[in-house]
Formats: sequence, C-alpha cells, structure tokens
Amino acid sequence: MGSEKDITKGEFRASYVSHTNSDASHNDTESDLHTDLVVEYQVLFGKFAELSQENLQLIKDKAMLKAQVNILEME
Repeated sequence: MGSEKDITKGEFRASYVSHTNSDASHNDTESDLHTDLVVEYQVLFGKFAELSQENLQLIKDKAMLKAQVNILEME
C-alpha cells in the first residue's frame, strides 16, 4: 500500500488537466486518463480498506468495554 499513498487528490487532478490539455492523440489521452483513474481507484480502495479495519477494531473495542461494564455492574 505504500505506492497508493504517494498520489494525492491534487496530483491526480493536475495529471488529469495535463492529459486533457495536451496535443497527444485522443487514444493516448484516453489511455492515460484510464491509467490515472485506475491508480486513483486503487488509492481510494486502499483507504477504504484501511478505514474498514479501523472501524472493525473500534467495534471490537466497544463490545469489550460493554462487557467490562456489565461485569462491574454485577459486583
């Protein structure tokens, strides 16, 4: 996931603008844009997976804390 974090939203937009403003053929521009979109998707998916893992850990922590509260209430 290291390479995924190397590309920021601003860099993606700058790349998109440079590709759409270039004098390259339509196919080259379309191919480059597709490549950029794939990279951006990978970055977003990586971030989604990371946040999902963090959310899962928080849910587990919450369940553990509730169990501890229940134990303390029984005492």
